[in-house]
Amino acid sequence: MRFVMQHVMPRVPFATSVRDAADSLVFMAVDPSIEGVGGKFFGERHPIESSPESYDLDRARRFWELAADLTGLR
Repeated sequence: MRFVMQHVMPRVPFATSVRDAADSLVFMAVDPSIEGVGGKFFGERHPIESSPESYDLDRARRFWELAADLTGLR
């Protein structure tokens, strides 16, 4: 695991270090500047837009129906 973290992950463009990931999580948990903010995605302490697919209500409905069927909730 140490090899992967030291030699592979730095070369992956979307990867972040454990320290940076923790920094973002702590920021979102305790920073007063985003108190009361909900329903947003954050990347490196900044709100970011989610993918266009995430706004597709028909796709979301189909996903939830499938998930309910697969888990036996429906």
